[in-house]
Amino acid sequence: MKQETISKAKAAQLFAENAVLFGRADGVPEQAATELFGFAAVDFAKRQQSDRLDYDTSVELMERVMNAFPIQPEEREKVSVLPRIFASIGQSLIIAGFGVQIIKGLGGNYTGYHRFALIIAATFIFTMAVCVINLPKKQQATGTAEKMKFRDIFTVIKKNDQLRWAVLLILLYNIGIQAIMGVATYYFSYVCNNAGMLSAFMISASVAEVVGLLIFPKVTKLLSRKKAFLMACTLPPIGLILLLIVGFVCPSNIPLTAIAGIIVKTGTGLELGCATVFLADVVDYGEYVLGVRNEGVVFSLQTLIVKLTAAFTALAIGFVLELTGYVPNAVQSLATQNSIRVLMCIVPALGIILAYVVFKTKYKLNDEFMKKVVAKISGKAEE
Repeated sequence: MKQETISKAKAAQLFAENAVLFGRADGVPEQAATELFGFAAVDFAKRQQSDRLDYDTSVELMERVMNAFPIQPEEREKVSVLPRIFASIGQSLIIAGFGVQIIKGLGGNYTGYHRFALIIAATFIFTMAVCVINLPKKQQATGTAEKMKFRDIFTVIKKNDQLRWAVLLILLYNIGIQAIMGVATYYFSYVCNNAGMLSAFMISASVAEVVGLLIFPKVTKLLSRKKAFLMACTLPPIGLILLLIVGFVCPSNIPLTAIAGIIVKTGTGLELGCATVFLADVVDYGEYVLGVRNEGVVFSLQTLIVKLTAAFTALAIGFVLELTGYVPNAVQSLATQNSIRVLMCIVPALGIILAYVVFKTKYKLNDEFMKKVVAKISGKAEE
């Protein structure tokens, strides 16, 4: 089968339109980017991923600040998700949802990309400066705190059983989400035969994720955390089933594809809220069990989980595609198309369902129990 080729001018245009998505799980997959742009271009883009570490660190810092002290569950549900809400607005909605359109509006190609990068850098510096300036400079020391050694991290993980289960359920859920974002380009290009549908899916999904985070406090107030996480684990499989059906029946139907994206990412928005609150509860539980707060260890694990799952799913996706005879820029075989369908819809649904099984059977930090934990570590428990 003869492989299609494109001109250098077309390749340059595609690079300018998609460069903003490099290094992201929901962006251009590294394998596809290498085939399209060449190793040198992708190697350059990969070196820029160090900026992404700064972003993750800043979100982690905000979460640690928000959860530095034990607070009641109802208040935590309102406060803890604030960093994630604004992070999703910036990352998922503005960058992933409208990044290409913004670059075009700022002049397109290199000029638009350069201007957009400058705006992002200036915004990042300004917002971090506001945070640093307004944080308290001094703290009242109640005693000499012993510094944690590296080996103590493993002791914390070993003795805090709920930390292990929280990490596992977040890991399983993230495998599902990373699989969706990593396979989306292949799915719409080779199964739906319409790469343009990726934009409709991503824009609607990005808006829905922010909405999911915004409604999280209301959902937990009206229902409970347990039911909020049930919704977070139910909506994505429903949306993926719809996407799978649309792919067979009407693969070019943009409205139904957008609806599927909305259902999936509303659920993931709720999960982001749940995960942040779960980890904050695990910090309180760790103090309850060990007598020491270890928010640094707990929240750092979340960033580590995201990085590990992104690397693992990217490797697995490439392996499966190669195993089923994937040929870039060509009509794919039925076996390859079916493998893409499984990676896009079935594998994520299974990962999310397994996450709920772990939550249901092993995670015990419910609302009532956490009230007792907070009362105890705050010195308000009845003697």
